[in-house]
Amino acid sequence: MNNKELDYRDNFIQENSPDEKDLPDIINLDKFDLPENLNCVTEMLDNAVAEGYGDKVAVITADESYTYQALLDKSNQVANYLVNELDVKPGNRVLLYSPNNIMMVACWLGIVKAGAVTVAVIPTLEPERIVKVVHKAEIKVALCDDRFEERFTTVKNMTDMLSEVTAFDAKLSDHEKLNRQSTEFHNVETAADDCCLIGFSSGTTADNSKAVIHYHRDMLIACQAAGQRVFKITENDRLIGSPSLAFGFGLGSLLLSALYCRASTVLLEGPTPIELLENIERHRPTLMFTSPQAYQAMEAQCDNYDISSLRFCTASGEHVMPSIWQSWKDKTGIALFHGIGSTEMLFLFLGPDIDDIQRGRIGKPIYGYEAKVVDKNGQELPINTVGLLAVRGPLGCRYLSDERQKNYVINGWNVTDDCVLRDEQGHYWFHGRAENEVITGSGRLNLLELENALSTHDIVAECAVVQDRAKSSIHAHVILNKSAECDHSELEISLKEHIKMTIDAQYCPETITFIDAFPRTPSGKIQRHKLQA
Repeated sequence: MNNKELDYRDNFIQENSPDEKDLPDIINLDKFDLPENLNCVTEMLDNAVAEGYGDKVAVITADESYTYQALLDKSNQVANYLVNELDVKPGNRVLLYSPNNIMMVACWLGIVKAGAVTVAVIPTLEPERIVKVVHKAEIKVALCDDRFEERFTTVKNMTDMLSEVTAFDAKLSDHEKLNRQSTEFHNVETAADDCCLIGFSSGTTADNSKAVIHYHRDMLIACQAAGQRVFKITENDRLIGSPSLAFGFGLGSLLLSALYCRASTVLLEGPTPIELLENIERHRPTLMFTSPQAYQAMEAQCDNYDISSLRFCTASGEHVMPSIWQSWKDKTGIALFHGIGSTEMLFLFLGPDIDDIQRGRIGKPIYGYEAKVVDKNGQELPINTVGLLAVRGPLGCRYLSDERQKNYVINGWNVTDDCVLRDEQGHYWFHGRAENEVITGSGRLNLLELENALSTHDIVAECAVVQDRAKSSIHAHVILNKSAECDHSELEISLKEHIKMTIDAQYCPETITFIDAFPRTPSGKIQRHKLQA
């Protein structure tokens, strides 16, 4: 069918993009051989069906499987619904609110097919935070899983900006207006550098959350550079994991790379470690993407499940403690992949060769990227010196209407908050986050060093160290192994002695508190500000 005449283009993104002088250098675009005009979903989905993959399973959910053709039909109906029923125009932002299921996938693809901009947020975001997203991105239309319809009634009562909310069931099967739409849709022709996604940082729950503009070409570059070349995904692979598709890590690994490489993906709604193990045994995936603490929990139970189908495992969301890395390697024979990516850069940009993974080493810049270690002014530091990680490549940070653009992009380089060291062979080693650095009378210490020292003690399952900056004191929080049965005061003495012998007595924390669980963000990061409180 022919789409309704598209005689209007929303210029909100262009009007709220960073000034040209504040943009990062974009290099190596020629390595990816992308045309000036493209709609990224055409390559990921429409072309897959045209190439003969229509009958291949694309998405597996808890109770049903969907082929590439079925996914194309569903996403075309969503695109037609947006254009024909809601009058969505190219450049309009559409809010997407759902767990990882077929509704989330088909709507994400349908929004982009229609030339609109997807703004996906985690399905635990409360109404007052959803309103902040709506206002920052000036969103008028939302698509949500019908289990959250009541929440969006509250949102609509809090803002006049959001004018239309459509609730779909998780299988996209019960909506009359959607199901009468045609399963054919001619994707809106967009430029490679048209925006198709606004990604909110994992701190969306904070008042100062950042929103990043991503182009159509960025989606395909991420798939080529990471999915194809680093993870080496092929059509014979099946992926599984826990990160939300609302985050770059989940989107890039579990959806975009899977479709681009003509693989299959298993989508589960917020799976527990045990549910991951059950579905690995059931669906036989070859690649897994989840958090370090999930690997820790699975390691204790994986003898009870057949996980022999796995060839590759990657951890993200939080630094991988050496003890977790080693225990997973010892139990499964698989070395945990741990690289660096960010919301600002969409997906992975630094990582090890999957055939040469070493504990603690995060590898080299992936295809198309360059990296260096710099000081806070952007000046390059010598090798074997800890500093900030600076990176540039075929995509870069573009904050939506945010003065922090000037702080993230320095001299054309994207400067992250990651502290790293580069060795003589060009490999990078992670040394914590800049916000966790402590300045002492005898030098600098990153709290990650204390955490790594603590984690090497047999009784420590997981730990986090924070600083009370007002008092210049350091405090550790420890989750004990279940086997640890001892007086806590004696344990604290033992752990402090262990730290003194491992690094330096002057860096010993003032207190060590034993807790049962850490407060975490939805992406798995420990909320250290809550521990500080």
